Amino acid sequence: MFIDRTYFNQNSVAGLPDSDVVNSILSNQLFIDRCEKDVLMKLLGRALYNDLIANKDTTDTENKWYKFINGSTFTVDGITLTWAGIVNAEKRSFLANFVCCEVLKQLEFTLSDTGLSRQQSQNADKVGIM
Repeated sequence: MFIDRTYFNQNSVAGLPDSDVVNSILSNQLFIDRCEKDVLMKLLGRALYNDLIANKDTTDTENKWYKFINGSTFTVDGITLTWAGIVNAEKRSFLANFVCCEVLKQLEFTLSDTGLSRQQSQNADKVGIM
């Protein structure tokens, strides 16, 4: 939808373990799109999310969704601020960070102050999802 595999490199998101499994998940555009939809629905709600999707291809630079997607510079109380947008040349987006968190959850990793960790079961085998 908005981001793709190119947003997941060491300079743009927290360090994910470098493995074939992680690369396989991040190469799945459907997984990325599903995560994007999940976070945007939670942030915007259904009505605004539907409005965003309806206007995501707009080229009107004054449109609020164009500014949300591609970034904008604006002034509040005399202070000039810049929103980089969710799609940008730096390949940095909160959407990519959310997708990384979902990958860690799916792989059952925990991110702590000392790095990634994974619980090891003793006297138990994982046999299925309940």
